[in-house]
Amino acid sequence: MDDLAKILPKIRNADLSGYPDISLYKKPMEAGLWALWILEEKFKLYDQHFTAEELETVLLRRGFPFDAKEITRGFTRAKKNVHKITNIDGKAAFMITTPGKDHLKQLRGPNDIQVIFVDGKSPRSDYQQFSDLAKQTKGEVKIVDKFYSRDSLNAIEEFGSSRKIRFLSAKLAANENDAKFRKELQRFKREYPNMEMRLYQKEHELHDRYALTNDYLVLLGRGLQDIGGKESFVIALKDEVAKEIKETLNTKFEERWNKSSNLK
Repeated sequence: MDDLAKILPKIRNADLSGYPDISLYKKPMEAGLWALWILEEKFKLYDQHFTAEELETVLLRRGFPFDAKEITRGFTRAKKNVHKITNIDGKAAFMITTPGKDHLKQLRGPNDIQVIFVDGKSPRSDYQQFSDLAKQTKGEVKIVDKFYSRDSLNAIEEFGSSRKIRFLSAKLAANENDAKFRKELQRFKREYPNMEMRLYQKEHELHDRYALTNDYLVLLGRGLQDIGGKESFVIALKDEVAKEIKETLNTKFEERWNKSSNLK
């Protein structure tokens, strides 16, 4: 309980965007599993078991009043989703298992995958959809797009000026002027000082176009410069849907970023 007491004040306002939305879970068993999950992974309370009363307190801190007795009854049907022990006080205590996490991941909400289809006929409306999506994401932005232009900067702008943004590219777009782009880039960086752009020499390796944020993997179809202008699509996958591939892409991004040169 001592470890839990230390993190309880942090739970109410903690950023849990990397985990499933607690509002998706209507049953006490699922809510209890969710609480066990964040205690283990978000707050690093590994290999610990928690009572239903402790889980009730955690959930209440997030504004969801599930009764401890309801959680206990729910866990009787949890099977291999939890590991149960009797603690030193003689109370039942629980720890989430890998099957328990998998069970929660399967209960996805309707907004876990968003698709924006761009037909090129309604450029303003299509671009506004992308703008709304960009503003919805959180945290640092890592962008990979082989081609760059002034239109790329216009799209990056939608993520906001206060966030750290790293743009990894390789080749000037065919219809772009290098001198004009560099001049616009300097103007852009004065207003968006947290944005950095680098060029990767092995351009053939940057065949996929995507953006990584704390809570989303955004697949960019044709790329940033063509959003709203040509037939394409943007697919946004929430972290809980694409967590494993995000980890792989993040690792690859950092490797290539460290081998790239600044574009000033």
